[in-house]
Amino acid sequence: MNYNELAFSILGDSFDSEFSVIFIDTITWLFEYDDLVDNGYVIDINETISMVNEFILNNNDNKGNYKNIDKNLLIILNKINNRFCDSRLIFDNLLAYLYSVIQEREFINKNEYDLCRFFTIKKYNSGFNIVLFMILNEKKIYNEKNYLILDFYCTYISLLNDIFSYNKEKLVEHNPFNFLSLLIIYYDLSYNQALEFSENIIKYCIDNIRAYRSVPVLENICSYADRIVDGYRLWAMNNRYSQQ
Repeated sequence: MNYNELAFSILGDSFDSEFSVIFIDTITWLFEYDDLVDNGYVIDINETISMVNEFILNNNDNKGNYKNIDKNLLIILNKINNRFCDSRLIFDNLLAYLYSVIQEREFINKNEYDLCRFFTIKKYNSGFNIVLFMILNEKKIYNEKNYLILDFYCTYISLLNDIFSYNKEKLVEHNPFNFLSLLIIYYDLSYNQALEFSENIIKYCIDNIRAYRSVPVLENICSYADRIVDGYRLWAMNNRYSQQ
């Protein structure tokens, strides 16, 4: 599954071509950026954060000094800014994603193992909120009071990814920012125990999502969030088996 296939598995035929292009560009940038970080490339994330903040403060008036900018990201920021009347939530979650990448590095370098901090970082680390808020902004159905349900989705999708990627990552070395590795290395659990613990948390998330989905005002939000989870799950499964 490539990035286009992932994007269209999420979008279906519910969106116009202009939005689909922006969505594909964003997902492609997220996954490629994440790969660069995971593969140890030297990236000045603080510089990227400064650039995004400068873009927001200048409100895209081309007065910013973007000489060291990620040009692909600048194109995406401009497209998002031009497409949406209110792009701030998307940009805020992009910044939260970038900060989470820094926090992930700190977590690994300091040999941390606190589960609360782990999940706080993981909440933004998948980029789930960025792509969801793009969809909700496009459909004009988002309500900030409904943010709690997104935490369950973020935990759900992060653990799914960790379960699918664990076997691939352990071939190189244990990734200390994989939940299963964290449980095995620091909490002395076996693989089967760590897997069972992870699956129980996923079930807890699913139960809460089902409860929220029964509230009429949240039905549309859940339907689009479900699409993203299904797309990410297909991507993770495809990535897992393609590495075997």
